[in-house]
Amino acid sequence: MQTDKAVILLPRTLSPLDIIDRFPAQMRASDLESVYSAFLEDIIEDLNGLSRVHIVLGCDPVAHESFSSSHVRGAYESLDIGGSDLKTRIDSAIDSLFAERFRHLVLLKAHNPLLHLSVIQKSFMLLASDEDAVVLGPTERGSCYLLGMKSPRLDLLDVFIEPETTFDEVLKCVCGSDVFVFTLSKMFSVERWDDFTRLRDEIESIQQAKKPIPRRTYDRLKQLDRKYRSNKLAP
Repeated sequence: MQTDKAVILLPRTLSPLDIIDRFPAQMRASDLESVYSAFLEDIIEDLNGLSRVHIVLGCDPVAHESFSSSHVRGAYESLDIGGSDLKTRIDSAIDSLFAERFRHLVLLKAHNPLLHLSVIQKSFMLLASDEDAVVLGPTERGSCYLLGMKSPRLDLLDVFIEPETTFDEVLKCVCGSDVFVFTLSKMFSVERWDDFTRLRDEIESIQQAKKPIPRRTYDRLKQLDRKYRSNKLAP
């Protein structure tokens, strides 16, 4: 497949402090990891619905043991993390992609499996403008879930890739440069226990409308619900 467009998908990671602050005390890290790995599996499958887009999974297999490539239908390239930290490998991947045939690159944080493909399509459309441009996607809580660029901007990437970076911090970094900045609509980012409930409810509404749903994510959300709410281990 010859294309000049690529998406690098970045997994959601939670520190032990994040888990303590955002989830019930009884919640196991492995259960949360299984849900976020399901996000990756569902999003990769959805991204394969895009025409002529190369998909790269920026995933550390040690940190995402629940991710199962055998469950994913569709093509993607997985970064060889090796002994380097993830940021270093993402930097290297971006340099390599731009050195090859790719001209439009979107980095996407896997924070919500309901991201509509039209968001990615719009990002590439904006990057196709004649001017040098950057595309940013804010979340409802003020973080940044998407970064689109048409030339390597590793200083901007260093800010974007940090898990808790705010949208304003990314915007401040790019506004000092001579580029057009396009901002997408805000997206709901799944970061807390209550967010899981909202995501499950939204998936069920989609299902009632007889539309495709992120099946792996939905199944694992139901498993969490049975394990924690049914046993009164969570509100």
